[in-house]
Amino acid sequence: MTFAPDGFVFSPAPDGRTPYAPRAISQRYRRLAVRLKLRSTRLHSLRHYSATELVAAGVDIRTVAGRLGHGSGGATTLRVYAA
Repeated sequence: MTFAPDGFVFSPAPDGRTPYAPRAISQRYRRLAVRLKLRSTRLHSLRHYSATELVAAGVDIRTVAGRLGHGSGGATTLRVYAA
């Protein structure tokens, strides 16, 4: 199977062409996080965790910025995650 370049990450369709409602994914994650007794129940926290771990592992700041969608060449990423 091939995936469309504009496909959705969270999709009920195998090819990723149909999106779930954003709230549906957030609610599902929250229920899972509560059941697993995670400290944070916000899906957005995974973004921060990923960035923090990448910076701590020594990944180039421009690479981390690119993964986060920061277009500032790393300035925003450094300001938020380097501390």
